[in-house]
Amino acid sequence: MKKFDLVILGGGVSGACAAYAAASKSKDSKRKFSVALISNEEAVYSRGALPSLIAREVRSLRDISVYPVSQLRRLGVNFYKQHEILSVDFDEKLVSIKNLENERKTEIAFKKLIIATGSLPKVPPVKGANLKGVYTVKWFKDAKELSKKAKPKMKALVVGAGFIGMETANALRNIGLDVTVVEMLPNILSGVLEPRLSSYVKAKAESVGVKVKANCTLDGIEGKKKVEAAILSGEKVAFDFVIFCVGVKPNTKIFAESRVNMAEYGAIKTDSKMQTNMEEVYAVGDCAEKIDFVTKLPVHRPLGSLATRTAEIAGINALGLNVEFEGSIRHQYDYVFGTHISSMGLSSTEAGSLGLSTETMNVKVSRDSAFNQEPLKIPLDTKMCVIVDKKSDRIVGWQSIGQSKLVSFYNTFIDEIIRKGGSVKDIQEAGLEVS
Repeated sequence: MKKFDLVILGGGVSGACAAYAAASKSKDSKRKFSVALISNEEAVYSRGALPSLIAREVRSLRDISVYPVSQLRRLGVNFYKQHEILSVDFDEKLVSIKNLENERKTEIAFKKLIIATGSLPKVPPVKGANLKGVYTVKWFKDAKELSKKAKPKMKALVVGAGFIGMETANALRNIGLDVTVVEMLPNILSGVLEPRLSSYVKAKAESVGVKVKANCTLDGIEGKKKVEAAILSGEKVAFDFVIFCVGVKPNTKIFAESRVNMAEYGAIKTDSKMQTNMEEVYAVGDCAEKIDFVTKLPVHRPLGSLATRTAEIAGINALGLNVEFEGSIRHQYDYVFGTHISSMGLSSTEAGSLGLSTETMNVKVSRDSAFNQEPLKIPLDTKMCVIVDKKSDRIVGWQSIGQSKLVSFYNTFIDEIIRKGGSVKDIQEAGLEVS
């Protein structure tokens, strides 16, 4: 039986980042510290790049790989590729795994453990969801298969109008498919954009030929062996593919009967050091809760940027250091349908779910700016808004969209304002008009 100082469960970006942080830090300090990374895939890659794979802008696993296996191994990380995690014995500190290539089972021992098992795509319990032609945008092999089978003029239904859903719709449209997006809520990108900005993106999607149906339900998928049609709010519509982009859920079923403390929806609870309720056991990435910076409440934000930050903290703390996570401020950026989208902090939707009463205020660049530098006056095509907590007048969120890359021009500035608890007055002093 092999024994390691640190075993990391999950070979996604968060798991690889934790392994890299622990191995590189121990190497820098010339400390002997063995690390094992268990992955059910053969490489570490960016799942956010899968729509680009569908659009054939990238074509291979190498094109979207991050934390190359060769680099991890040079740092001394033992990379167990294509291994399934069968069970974890926290009392004996053993992990049981199975080699997916030869079915061989083995156990490895750990002194410390980082859980980075990520998330699984949500698939609504609708009839026909198991037919051929139904996909999720989570795994390389599925995205690659969809890219190969998708042909111009074929009809695709994208279920869910979040960032991944809109990126997937954009990718399929770019390779010539007839694309329809359905969203159960009244607005697309509802957790990311306020209604006014959401309407703008919807109009841009429709201007390139994507059909967007909000307030629409998927009642079922029909076909003999493969997808032939879908029932949308009672209406039967022909389709060749159905792609579910309705979010993810923590991949923690294996720990359901363990002593690991979890939220009702399955995310693992952690403290500011990313440690679970068990000593020397950490959890990071999509499988773990994180603290929101503004409200200091636990939230589930399955974002790559947060996954890497929390993973780095856990990897360093596993060495015995004492680094704390101050809380997350959401940062999301996308480019779809010729439109740049930047959203950060709390949207009014998420703020409401966390108990805040907010006001959304429109923002524009003043031509009588306190700053006379011309760059501050450039993003005039950009639509911007700020989300303000009514009780404290504190800015808690910021959103901007437009055709210019400068939609994210103010992000660093606004991030600093949110961190210091600033108000609308702070952005007005920077030459922005608020109404």
